[in-house]
Amino acid sequence: MSKQLEIIRLCDEVIGGFDLHSLESIINKSHHIAELTGNSAACEFLYCESAGYYQHGHGRQDEFLNKTHRHHVETNTWILAPAALLERDSNGAKEAVSKLELKSITSPLSFQSAIADEIIKLSKIVMHNNTIIHHVRRLTYQIISNTRANIIFSKESADIFAHYQGLVDAKISSTANEAFSKLPSVFERLSAGDGEAISHALTSCRRIIDAFAVAIFPPQGDPVDMGDHTIQCGPGKSMNQIQAYIWKKTFSKSRRDRLNKNMRSLYDRTSAGVHAEVSPTEAQALVLNTYLLLGEIVDLR
Repeated sequence: MSKQLEIIRLCDEVIGGFDLHSLESIINKSHHIAELTGNSAACEFLYCESAGYYQHGHGRQDEFLNKTHRHHVETNTWILAPAALLERDSNGAKEAVSKLELKSITSPLSFQSAIADEIIKLSKIVMHNNTIIHHVRRLTYQIISNTRANIIFSKESADIFAHYQGLVDAKISSTANEAFSKLPSVFERLSAGDGEAISHALTSCRRIIDAFAVAIFPPQGDPVDMGDHTIQCGPGKSMNQIQAYIWKKTFSKSRRDRLNKNMRSLYDRTSAGVHAEVSPTEAQALVLNTYLLLGEIVDLR
């Protein structure tokens, strides 16, 4: 396997498990990818999020501290701890709040005020930490998505993308003609930084995925046998249709799991509810990822 394909595989692992794995695991894997691609800024950011920041006013780290909202306004201090430690502290504070809420039910009135104060204190910790964690996850996802997109369109990988694009185009050009025909112009607008094109791009991707599902595995009236269970693959069950196609085309469990996780993650990111959270750069990456992932699926032997 070439270095480019290996990096794409690693990016797929991170993206596919983004909502399943711990933040510590995601940061460590992403740092490895940044090292492989020679992305020094990403390496420094992910190292700081893994090991902690030195101090505010220390070169490029200031940019990372601001982007992850690590300034504590009430105390006018900077939160420098590693992201994974903040995640653990936040989870611990949540558990403590739940216990205190139960304790307050049976405690005498004389203890109620102290318990309430402690709940407020812990809730603030959760709120501050979760804000930082959200931005760390967002920036890390952006780094990995952009890395994957850049490799797809690198000179060495152009033939891989062209191969998959041809396979996907042949499958969907008739069943998703409207979305398919608009995609080039939408992508051009994204390249120019047109924010309004984000919704159009993601809607087109979702329609392409839906049309692709119908093309490779037409809706079935009866449940589809998946070995140890069955799934419904009727109209509107795009993810199940694609899952059934993958199950029939490859015996590799690890490849099935990877493709299904990445497909669901991609489909979720193209849903209407997240359009406002997606930047033009990420939207470009999602368009490219749509082609690459569908191309790999249709090329299964």
